[in-house]
This record gives sequence, structure tokens and C-alpha cells, in this order.
Amino acid sequence: MDLMDDNGLWLFGKFLPYEIILNILNQMEPTDLLNCRQVCQLWCKIINNELWKFKFFGAGTKYKSFSNMTHSQFRKLSFPWFVCYKIFVHDPFERNLVKNNCGQVVDLHAYGLYSTLIDNLQPVIMVDVTYPEGVVAYALKIYTPDDVHPWTSPSPVSVCLLNSNEEVLLTKTVSVSLIDGVFRPGRIKWLLEKYGPGVRYIKIVVDHDLLIINDRFDLREEYLMKEIYILTKDCCLNL
Repeated sequence: MDLMDDNGLWLFGKFLPYEIILNILNQMEPTDLLNCRQVCQLWCKIINNELWKFKFFGAGTKYKSFSNMTHSQFRKLSFPWFVCYKIFVHDPFERNLVKNNCGQVVDLHAYGLYSTLIDNLQPVIMVDVTYPEGVVAYALKIYTPDDVHPWTSPSPVSVCLLNSNEEVLLTKTVSVSLIDGVFRPGRIKWLLEKYGPGVRYIKIVVDHDLLIINDRFDLREEYLMKEIYILTKDCCLNL
């Protein structure tokens, strides 16, 4: 057997079957596998192809990204290696992408609860859904997973999908009804789907005028609570 043809199957002068190499690599952390891709062409091929699915079948079901999938759906997954890597490291699907959403971390802003606020004087949340813990742009473009936005707010809410240049791709406004002039807290849920390619940011803006209560800026949790989820679904996974 030509040593050069099977470089990567030889370790310390001993030949190891392909399946053994696969099992060895499967025991490594995803972040370490990035370096292993540079060892040789064979290892790079193994890691880029069947290794990630092999790891998925062994541990993938414990991730929130697949919490709503059946076993048969899970077995049909076909992601590029870099999408798999993102899921293993950040588990971006089925979880809240808004940082410090309940003010659980001391806020640097004087008036806000949310670390994602970009303007103290207007309740605006800008979320980058692709970096660093979100979904890779490839997954948004090819698989178009659903975005779900539930919130509680005393005023109309505008949700915008922006591209990397912060140009608006889609805008939706949800009005909040008042009963006898009083806001009744309730959970609003809006599902975004079929939004097309190029999405990078989700921008949420709450009407500033209706948040001025007793001449003070109020961002209490019961008045403004937002979550953004990127959901997996059958039509984007079973390709």
C-alpha cells in the first residue's frame, strides 16, 4: 500500500482503517476539528463530509436546534460542515437571540434593560442573526428557517428585516389594542417565513410616544419583553 495514497490513515507507523480514524475524530471537540481539517486532505474530507452527521446521530438530539424534530426527520439532515459546526458550538435554533432580555445582567445604559438597545431615547432593538452566536448566512439563504417574534408591549411594534447594508427587506407593524384606554398585557406572536435571501439583521422598534408614562421613560419588563427565535422546520431540513 502506497503510504502517500493513504496519508492520514498512518499514525506512528501503523495503518488504521478509515472507520477507526472516523471514530477517533468523533471524540474530539468541534473547535479542535477545525485544526484537524488542516492535517491532510483525507482528514479534511472526512471532517467535511460524514463526520458531522456521525456526531449528530451520537449527540445532536440533545441540542435545542432539534428539540421539535422526530427521529426520522433528524436522520434526513443534510447540512454543510460549517452549518453543523455552528450548531454544535452555538446551538442557534430554537433559542432567544436577544441579549439580556430581562435585564438579568447589569445594564450599561442609563434607562434601558436591554444590552441590544441602540438608542437610549427610543426602544429599538437591533439583532444580528448571523454573528457571532446566530445562524450562518448560508442557512438563512438556502434553508430559510422561520423567525418567531413573541413580545409584550404597550404600543405598536414595527419589525424590519435588514440586509448587511442595513437596507430594509421587509417591514411589518403590529398594533396593540387598548381597553378603555388602558393597555392589557398580552403575548403577541408573529411568524416570519418566506422572507427571501440576504437577511442579516432584525430590527424591532416600539412606538416611543406610548412608552412615555408619567413623564418618564419606562422599560419595565412587563411593558417590553422581546424574544427572537430562529426555528427549524421540515421544509428547510429535509433536502
